[in-house]
Amino acid sequence: FGWDDGRFVFHNDSTQSIGLQVNGWEAENGLLVYEDKVAFVNNIEISGSIKFANNTHQITITGADTSLAYPNAQRMVIQGTQGTGSGGEGGDIYLWAGAGSYESGSGGDIKLRGGTGYDNQGGYIKIQGGHSYTNQGGYVLIEGGHGGAGYAGGDITIRTYSGSSAISGKIHLETPANSI
Repeated sequence: FGWDDGRFVFHNDSTQSIGLQVNGWEAENGLLVYEDKVAFVNNIEISGSIKFANNTHQITITGADTSLAYPNAQRMVIQGTQGTGSGGEGGDIYLWAGAGSYESGSGGDIKLRGGTGYDNQGGYIKIQGGHSYTNQGGYVLIEGGHGGAGYAGGDITIRTYSGSSAISGKIHLETPANSI
């Protein structure tokens, strides 16, 4: 398989991976299709949806590997698009777990966990409403799920754990103007 003068050429004895380049052979963007994986080179623009079709394996989206030369892992950012014009709203981001089956299946979970620190502190999780330059800032709502007929709604638990020194973490509720 190869690229020849603007055409894909297939060879019977080829053992190469398939490379689809977005802007031609020497392009910096592309999609590489191997026997066991698919690799993206730089930015790929996709219109529509991405659907993972194998329901027998866990799906993992991960960042690039680190090395001794570059030991710090880089951020992974999922970002909605900025709105334009007068009153253009920014793009929302939804994380939805799957619904359970109608035959008594539980709904899927969403779990957020900070990274483990082996010789330093663990990573934190920050949930913050949006800032506004000219209006009220965005709110943060935490609520348990609705229960079915005869069942309670979902609980909300806020918990700290203790370290090896048996001292637990603190819970702070604060506002800048002390208006609790």
